[in-house]
Amino acid sequence: MKGERVKERRRVYRLIYDTFCETPRIKPALLANKLQETQNKTEKLIEKAISKGILYYPQIRKRSYQNTREYTHFLKDPNAFQLFTDLIEDNRVLYHAYITGHFNLWLLTNRKIPFENSIFEGYRTDYYFTKAPDQSWDTGIKSIHTLIDSFDPEKWNPVNYCQSHLHEKIYFPPEYEIMYHYFKFNLRKPLTPLMADYKIPIDTITHFLDDIPKLFTVTVSYYPAGIKSYEPRLYKIDTKYHDFIIDLFSELPTTSLHFKVRNSLFTLLFIERELIRTKESFESIEELHIPWLMYKLKKKGIIDRETHGLVNCHWNKPF
Repeated sequence: MKGERVKERRRVYRLIYDTFCETPRIKPALLANKLQETQNKTEKLIEKAISKGILYYPQIRKRSYQNTREYTHFLKDPNAFQLFTDLIEDNRVLYHAYITGHFNLWLLTNRKIPFENSIFEGYRTDYYFTKAPDQSWDTGIKSIHTLIDSFDPEKWNPVNYCQSHLHEKIYFPPEYEIMYHYFKFNLRKPLTPLMADYKIPIDTITHFLDDIPKLFTVTVSYYPAGIKSYEPRLYKIDTKYHDFIIDLFSELPTTSLHFKVRNSLFTLLFIERELIRTKESFESIEELHIPWLMYKLKKKGIIDRETHGLVNCHWNKPF
C-alpha cells in the first residue's frame, strides 16, 4: 500500500514537472484540472515537492547579450573558503561556489573583476538546461554508452545548444531589470505586486512576458529522489563536440546545466554517489560509471581533456 502511494506521488510530481516545462505560467485552475485535484491541494503538492528538493518553480536566467552578459571566473585560491565567505557581501558577485578540485572557486559576476588567482575566465554563453528524462540511472547510463559506441564524427552535426550573443544588444529597459529580479527564482509569481509596488504598467509586463524566450533561458529543475540525494560535480571539458556531450548527459534522470566559456564546455551534473565513488569491492572498473564514461570519451578522441570538482556549497544572490 505504501509503495503504491509513493509511486502515485512520484507520478504526480513528474506530471507537475512536465507541465511546468511546457507551460511555466500555467493557470492554477488548469494545473489543478490536469492533476484532477483542487487548487488548494495542487498548491500543497507543489510546495511539498519543492520542500523535498524534487523540483523547483520555473526560473529564468539572462541570455548573453552585450548589455545583459555575465562574467565567469574560476579560481585556485589558497584561502578559498575565506574568500568565499568574504564575497557573500560583494554585490558584483551574482553567484559563487566553493569547490574541491582543479579549481576551488566558481564565480558569476556582473563585470570582470581582477582576481589574483584566476586560472580561467571569460563571458559565459547562454545557459542550456536539460529536461530530465523519465527513466532510471541504469537506462540512462546504457543509453550514453550506446551513443558513444555509435558516434561517428563524420556524420555528426552541431546543434549549438549554448548560444552566444556577446556582440548583439537587446532591448532591456530598467523595468525589465526589475521584472527579471522579481521573476528570477519563480516565474509563477503573481503580476499584481509589479503594478502595485513598482508601478509598472500591465502593457509593459505583458511585453516582458512575451519577450521571455528571446531574453532569457527558462529552466525547471528536477531531482526525483530530492537534490540532497545527489552529488553536484562541475566538469570543464575541452572538446570539438560540445553538443554531443550535452546530448549524452541529457540521458541522465536529473537536470544538468551546460554553458561555454571561451571554447570550453562547463557541465554541472547531479549524480548518484554510487556512480562516481569507489565501493568497498566491485567486479570491474566499469562499475565506476561516470569516471569510466570520461575515460571512454577520451580514449575515443571525443574529448581532449577533462577536469572536475565537487561543489561543496554555493551562494546565490537574491538579485
